[in-house]
Amino acid sequence: MKIHTKGDYRAARRARYPELGEQLDAILALAEHLRASGQALPEKTLRWLDACQDVKARIRKD
Repeated sequence: MKIHTKGDYRAARRARYPELGEQLDAILALAEHLRASGQALPEKTLRWLDACQDVKARIRKD
């Protein structure tokens, strides 16, 4: 089923996408899973993963 919008499709899409934080969390989980399963990741992605994990280690959830 297609959703047809009149006007600016970008605004309509933006309103329907999950929040940016939720999207980034999903990407982080995917990258962590790929690394844990032995998948080769680009160096830039590995540095990003390490930086994210460092933040999570320093600032824990209650």
